[in-house]
Amino acid sequence: MSFILRCFWLLLFSATTALAQPASAPAATARVEPVLGVGDIVKISVYQNPDLSVDARVSELGQINFPLIGTVTLGGLAVSAAEQRIEVTKASVAEAEESLRITQNRYETGLSNVTDLLRTETAVLEARTRQLAAIHDQRIAAAILELAAGTLTADSEVLN
Repeated sequence: MSFILRCFWLLLFSATTALAQPASAPAATARVEPVLGVGDIVKISVYQNPDLSVDARVSELGQINFPLIGTVTLGGLAVSAAEQRIEVTKASVAEAEESLRITQNRYETGLSNVTDLLRTETAVLEARTRQLAAIHDQRIAAAILELAAGTLTADSEVLN
């Protein structure tokens, strides 16, 4: 999985993005963060591999199809919203881990059965998976934003 993510970051680094339509008109006093939406076109060029270059339109589900990777969700991503989602998932993981600790103690004293323990362990794994998905989405959004702004470099923090 790590190899695929690193390849995707490399693809994002070497890509250029063109938005077909603006997401919304910016207010005069507020700074509007760019968000990819339905119908936007993302142009991805793969360094030294023109066979993988693609112009993809964001679907109604907010996704594009990319060779070798498959479906990638891009629509509706904004960096600040993704960062808030990470904070929420951190709390969710902490709650699930505490619940697991309590269930393990109950199981050891005979107040709980193995099914309860397995359900709680599954809940922890699901919470951790949601947290990783949130981190992934935030990094994708940040990389796309830097790419669109022309500030994405090999040393960019979003690629680490």
